[in-house]
Amino acid sequence: MGTNKSDPTERLGRAVAIGEIAGRALDPIIRQRGFATSELIANWTTIVPAPYDRAVMPDKLKWTRPVPDAPADGASLYVRVDPAHAAGFLHEIPVIRDAINRYFGFFLVSDIRTSREPFVPRPRAPGGAEPSEPTDSERRAVEAKVEGIADPQLREALARLGGGIAKRGRHGA
Repeated sequence: MGTNKSDPTERLGRAVAIGEIAGRALDPIIRQRGFATSELIANWTTIVPAPYDRAVMPDKLKWTRPVPDAPADGASLYVRVDPAHAAGFLHEIPVIRDAINRYFGFFLVSDIRTSREPFVPRPRAPGGAEPSEPTDSERRAVEAKVEGIADPQLREALARLGGGIAKRGRHGA
């Protein structure tokens, strides 16, 4: 009795997280949009800097056909953009593209283009409010922990991560 890993309704015979079940059910839909997995979509707010983490959302990934004996090209990422952020987003495309490629550790996205599909805002945090920013004391504590890191991009990323962890701990999330 073989298992069919492509069947999202297959009984797993073990306790699993709801995210795994949802991921298995959504994978065929995500593949139709050109994504191999849901990782880019699921981690978008972690990968992309503010305010584009909420004002831009990935729509589809379009791969170019490989040319023999040519270097591998990345895919074109089509995104839906909040019209209020469209002008600023166009200037930040290289930063966002580099953040995506850095997150995955390889050349995934060669260019980012805007999709013709309308932008649908993501739901806000429970209670309808955006999560608060870290307090000044939390920010200073995090900055003190990362001040010895020489790479400014890594230092900034770790400071953002530490601030996010601090405010999650404060809210009990």
